[in-house]
Amino acid sequence: MTKIEHQLPLYQSRESHATLLNKLSNQQANGSRTFHKGLIYERFFSAYNSKWEITEQKSDWLKKFFKGDAGNKQQLKATLERQHALIYALQGTGEVYTLISPLVTGLGNDHPLENGFLWHPTLATPYLNGAAIKGCLRAWIEQWNPEVLSKEEQQMLFGTDKDPNDASIPCQSGEIIFFDALPIDVPTLPTLQPDVMTPHMGDWYQNGQTKPLDPSTIPADWHQPIPISFLTVTEARFLLTIAPRTKRAKPFLETLISEISQALLNMGIGAKTATGFGYMKTVETSEATSYTALVQSYQQKQRLLHERAQMTPLQKEIDHFFNSYKDNVTDLEALIDRALQENWDTKDKLALAHAIRTRSNYLNISNKKKKKLRPRQEKVASLNILGYSYDN
Repeated sequence: MTKIEHQLPLYQSRESHATLLNKLSNQQANGSRTFHKGLIYERFFSAYNSKWEITEQKSDWLKKFFKGDAGNKQQLKATLERQHALIYALQGTGEVYTLISPLVTGLGNDHPLENGFLWHPTLATPYLNGAAIKGCLRAWIEQWNPEVLSKEEQQMLFGTDKDPNDASIPCQSGEIIFFDALPIDVPTLPTLQPDVMTPHMGDWYQNGQTKPLDPSTIPADWHQPIPISFLTVTEARFLLTIAPRTKRAKPFLETLISEISQALLNMGIGAKTATGFGYMKTVETSEATSYTALVQSYQQKQRLLHERAQMTPLQKEIDHFFNSYKDNVTDLEALIDRALQENWDTKDKLALAHAIRTRSNYLNISNKKKKKLRPRQEKVASLNILGYSYDN
């Protein structure tokens, strides 16, 4: 083992490390495997040689591992459901936003590419942390729409730092909770795309103050541009949520959500907003991924869970049967016979009869097959449930 391999923060040699990453890249390309892209990005940069020199084109390294979808649909769905439950319990609100220009987030994070990226540590997706959302909203209100909230309301909602010049302002936390904005998995997972910026005057920005007249630093057209690669989110929808920390903050929720919508549409969020990155718009209420639709879907699931919690063991068995039912008449009639032979409770028989009516085609027979209909009607009527005679 060479000296350089002892310096690697890995349990394998550099060659084995590179082989593993190339294998992962190939598996991702053919769709046979996915992996935590954030972990690869932050901990397994593989474009170094044995002298710690970057030999591979940075844009090529980004395209190899990170171009395309990011995240796992099942994990995202489960996390968003937990967040819905928390927001519902705290009587909060939110909105869903879709990108109208690429998003750059975490650009200042340390990375060998010179430009970082903000990855969710467990979901392996880009996201917007709550502090960034709070800062964006506060900047929008203070700079562009100060009349929407008084100074005292701003201090109450956003919190204050200790002001050495004004002892009357207390140091306090804000009374609004800003949650991380996570991407939703519908219609697609977040899509990543490498991009490149080519600053021409890097030496002027770095050394212009100390060498203002030096030909190597003076801003002029003879300098060689240096391409710098970075990662962007080109397609995504984010669920942004807030909740009141106190009762007196609750009336401000709708105002704050409205102002967040204006801030994201007109000011943007993240890095490079001055060049058009990071702008978003609200998803229309009529769309299936709007916040209203997501809330209704969550409430429907909660109602179903509550109803299921009230079911008897036999009713749960009936529900499970019809969830996987594929018009298998033999299995259904066997279940009816079992209900009669075992003398089920009236409520359980009623649940079975209702499920037959609403969740199967057992009684839906065309006029040409009327002879088959009457025996089936009589079989359901034999459950002796009021209102389910063969005449119905």
